[in-house]
Amino acid sequence: DDVGEVGSEDSGDGSSDEDDGEGKPSAKRPRADEPFAGQGRTLRESQAAPSEAAMPVAAVAPLAAIVDESLPVTTVQVCLKDGSKLRVRLNHVHTVGALRAHVATLVPLGERFELTYLRSKIGACDDDKTVADADLLSASIVVA
Repeated sequence: DDVGEVGSEDSGDGSSDEDDGEGKPSAKRPRADEPFAGQGRTLRESQAAPSEAAMPVAAVAPLAAIVDESLPVTTVQVCLKDGSKLRVRLNHVHTVGALRAHVATLVPLGERFELTYLRSKIGACDDDKTVADADLLSASIVVA
């Protein structure tokens, strides 16, 4: 017997015939040299429902709008569902749609969300408006 094993012989099939204390062999266990095949967990899952925690975040870098420093610039603060906040720099001529596209890269993939400002929903019909026309200059919006 190898050191570290207590009263078990390796049958070579990845299982163990150890007694479970009731005279029956215990459940089969994977061998240590086999790769992990279970489902991973994160610390964040303890706060979220299992269905929410399993949703992957978009696998692309956040879509940052290219800011032209020669044009007027504003900063929009975005409060995400998890409570984190970030600041997005935009020119006054960027559209609400560009802001929405940036936020879409920050939420779990496929998750629906709404942008709200001053307790009003920013609808999809506003996507063609500039942030200046939508009155979002230096605004603080919430992802709901």
